[in-house]
Amino acid sequence: MSSTNDIPLAIDINPACGSSFRDLSVCRVLRYVIGTSLCETNQQVMLGDLADFFIGVNRKSDPNLHQLQCVLAEISHSIASLSDASAGNLGRIVPLLKTCLCHVDYGLRWEAAIVYASLVNSIPREHSFYEKDLINTVQLNAESIEDFAENEF
Repeated sequence: MSSTNDIPLAIDINPACGSSFRDLSVCRVLRYVIGTSLCETNQQVMLGDLADFFIGVNRKSDPNLHQLQCVLAEISHSIASLSDASAGNLGRIVPLLKTCLCHVDYGLRWEAAIVYASLVNSIPREHSFYEKDLINTVQLNAESIEDFAENEF
C-alpha cells in the first residue's frame, strides 16, 4: 500500500496478530465501498438489512462473533453517515443494542456501545426516547456483565 487511504485488494494478516486487524480491515473495505458507491436511499435499505441480518432474518447460517462485530461496526458507520435519515431503522437497531450491551462477549458489548454513541451523536432528538430503556437494561444486567468481564481476562 502506498498510503493509508489505499484500500487493499487482498487482506493478508498474520494470524498471530489476532482477528481484530482482520475485522478492522473488513470494516474499512465495507465503509469505503458503501460510502462511495451507494446513494442515501440504498444506504438506508442496507442499514435495515444489516439490522435484519443481525437479528436472524433471511440468513442461511449463524454468523460468528467476528462477523457480528463487523455488522455492528458497519451499523455505527451507517448511522453516523446517514444521521437523521437513519431514524427509520432505529426500531430494528435498538432491540439488538439491548441484547448486545449485555452480551457475554466483550467485543460485541464494545461495538454495541459504539453504535449507541453513534446514535446519540447523529440523532440527538431520538436517543432520549431510547436512553432510559438502554440504561435500565445495562443496570439490570450489571452484575452479569461484571462477572463476564472478570472471567474474560
